[in-house]
Amino acid sequence: MSSYEFERAVIEHIIEKEAPKYKKHLPYLLVDRRENTGSGIYVYFNYSDNPPLFSSENRTIGQSVYAEIESLEGGAGFMLYIDNGQLTMLESFSHGLEPWPDHISKFEIQDL
Repeated sequence: MSSYEFERAVIEHIIEKEAPKYKKHLPYLLVDRRENTGSGIYVYFNYSDNPPLFSSENRTIGQSVYAEIESLEGGAGFMLYIDNGQLTMLESFSHGLEPWPDHISKFEIQDL
């Protein structure tokens, strides 16, 4: 499984649970860059076109989402940032001192 597939599954889960109106943004969402922090990763987004804008809100969502990941004993947490009504960054981090894995093959996303 690619990083993109894992990230997409996390984003879809968070949006479904906490901000369903942002589903309309997903077809436009592109990964701009990834920044490994050691125990996590920042994934920054751009848009391929102008998505439907319905707000200029700034929020952070996803704190109630957890993932069991085969290579992380303590699992992972997430924060999805919305700035000026657009998805701007997904932060993924390990719960513990474990380094963020280079490859994620098996995972299960859950709600806390």
